Amino acid sequence: MDIAEDLYTEMNRLATEEKQRSMEANVYILTILMGGYLRLGKKLRAKGVLDRMRSLGISPNGITYNAILTSYGDQKSNKSREAAEIFLNSLTSREDRSWMELSSGRKLTVEAVYKPLLKSYTEREQPAEVQRLFEQMINAGAEPDLGSLTMLLDAHRRAFDLPAVEAIWKEVYRYALQFARQTALVALESEETAVFGGYGCLMAVPFSIYMDALSAGGK
Repeated sequence: MDIAEDLYTEMNRLATEEKQRSMEANVYILTILMGGYLRLGKKLRAKGVLDRMRSLGISPNGITYNAILTSYGDQKSNKSREAAEIFLNSLTSREDRSWMELSSGRKLTVEAVYKPLLKSYTEREQPAEVQRLFEQMINAGAEPDLGSLTMLLDAHRRAFDLPAVEAIWKEVYRYALQFARQTALVALESEETAVFGGYGCLMAVPFSIYMDALSAGGK
């Protein structure tokens, strides 16, 4: 992180002394810096970067909040996850969701801030919490994607809940068919004879989870 801070200091010097506007700090640079401190467990330094961001008039975006929630989700303490959920609810309950908009003009989906906790509960084999948070995410206006469905599938697989796995797999398969149609990655003759082509590599993870659950269930 010393090197990262040195690079940031030099960029700041170039921006202020030599008027190189391309070197000015932005939300992406400061989020990377903050994320580095969070990964090292240096919360005070990370908060310092967040405060610096706000003092410069730079608004945190969904990527910034994703880094914060990932840090909380990676901790072993249940209190950390409880605090993360309070923070998450404060974000998603706002009428103003400008934090979802990126400077490139692209707009993030609300899944960006839910996935860190979904992943955390999945890894801790708490399917009820994953299911609860998944439903909360849908109620917040999210459309489930392959990533969130895969985490839900994995959570129930870890709990040996084969009926739930089979039900979720149908949703995964339906989503894959819809994606294939929309992006024209494959030519579908029928749902039964669909060939996923380039999308197959993305389907490999949920398919592996599904097959593992079937095997464990004696099917």
